[in-house]
Amino acid sequence: MTALLFGLVPVVLYLVAYGTYGRWIEKHVGADPERKTPAQTVNDGRDYVPTHKLILFGHHFASICGGTGVIGPITAAVYGWLPAALWILFGNLFIGAAYDYMSLMASVRFGGKSVGVLIKHYLGRVGYKLFLLFVLVTMVLIVAVFALNIGGTFAANPSVASTSMMFMVIAVAFGWAVYRARVPLGTATVLGLVGIALALWLGFLAPVKIAASSWVWILLAYCFLASVAPVWVLLQPRDYLNAYLLIAVTFLGVVGLLVSAPNLAYPAFTQAVAPNLGPLFPMVLITISCGAVSGSHAIIASGTTSKQLANEKDAKMIAFGGMLLEGVVAFLAIATVAKLSGAEYATRLKNLGGPVGVFGLGVGEFMSRFGIPVQLGASFSTLCLSAFMLTSMDTIARLGRYCIEELLGEEIAAFKNRNVATLAVLFLSAVLIVSGTSTAIWPVFGTANQLLTALVLIGLALWLSHMGKNPMPAVVPMVFMFVVEFCALGILMKNNLFSAKPNYVLGTTSVLLTLLAVYLASIGARALSAKKDMTQSL
Repeated sequence: MTALLFGLVPVVLYLVAYGTYGRWIEKHVGADPERKTPAQTVNDGRDYVPTHKLILFGHHFASICGGTGVIGPITAAVYGWLPAALWILFGNLFIGAAYDYMSLMASVRFGGKSVGVLIKHYLGRVGYKLFLLFVLVTMVLIVAVFALNIGGTFAANPSVASTSMMFMVIAVAFGWAVYRARVPLGTATVLGLVGIALALWLGFLAPVKIAASSWVWILLAYCFLASVAPVWVLLQPRDYLNAYLLIAVTFLGVVGLLVSAPNLAYPAFTQAVAPNLGPLFPMVLITISCGAVSGSHAIIASGTTSKQLANEKDAKMIAFGGMLLEGVVAFLAIATVAKLSGAEYATRLKNLGGPVGVFGLGVGEFMSRFGIPVQLGASFSTLCLSAFMLTSMDTIARLGRYCIEELLGEEIAAFKNRNVATLAVLFLSAVLIVSGTSTAIWPVFGTANQLLTALVLIGLALWLSHMGKNPMPAVVPMVFMFVVEFCALGILMKNNLFSAKPNYVLGTTSVLLTLLAVYLASIGARALSAKKDMTQSL
């Protein structure tokens, strides 16, 4: 039963969705292989770089998946496996994949600019500035959450920490080989993967043992260096190699799941209200986040991916397909919990550094069916997720820098400097890190992230409408997401401001998110209504 529910069924349904709804949304948007993309027309060698679709798929998939596609589902399993599985399946099929694809295509049509420019075009300068502020808050939350989770994972798995550091060196060498030495992509890929295998072995021999709190600050320093470098130096090559790793882990994990067919030990439903999270609805949807729907995916798609897209017909595979593949990873994460008892789930969360460790050991156990030692498989799986989280962390910091440059650069010249803007993002993240644990920050991050989905969908609905297309693929999920997120914000404000142990930083952040979202939703509704009235009058 476990193998069928979490391995075969989602893969089959996602493949069907890719060939049906994916094809329809591509036709609805009007992807044109003959139209020049911003990567071709600008091609500045730093941010706008025409990129092979496989390399770009690797970058995009690595950036959107990160560790959130695993952390969210495993955390949400506290309600039972069934609520999490249903939202991952249907949220991804009907909202997440199409949202990612439309976000990428809208950005491409707007010259590779961020979705903030889309908002500015339809909602005006004030709406644009407030939207950027909302995005910035979300980016800061993501960097803080990832720094805390990666730090905990590295402290609990020292061999993974050392391997991850070596992987960065390999990625830089790969980028130099492909973009400067002109080594063929296939040759460089083989050498890069061999290097990663060697780094995995060396990681066991030379583990780096550092406390989690120290890792957090080291990771923020790394994040600064990685997010200001040209994309070809680290971002593209690392993400490309990362994609091979996570696809391999996903494939081996799913096949191992199907072969081993473990018993379904974990209950389908455990409780209606979870400590530290809240009621099942809406908090299970918030907690899962990127495994089903993620607002930050639009920021990634429009911030980096759209600037590297060489052909509009590649967008379906990269964005729609990438999101569906993340759904498969999320199901695999749920499977690593579903085979455990409730007590085993709690013990692994405590002793393995959190959800990433639970996933790594679970997939390692699935891989053992092929004769791979459990500990080796666990370390390999944890390495892959940690590398993806590092990818998302510095990509998000780069995108946060773009937000600050656009938000404050015109008024304060210093923020036009990418180093200053990046430091500002990391400083704000550090403030949040000091204010609370990842458990406390995660629900606020999830809410901001999902609310960002609704705000971007306003712009996408207006974009479709102005092209003469039916905006319903954006309007229906937009309304649903607003309802979910406003319910969640009410719970978060209550929990952080009026509890026995209030957290005023997170509580104030929740209030700010609410005010921004209400205002943007109101002007978005007026803009949609005005467009509808104009269309009817014609």
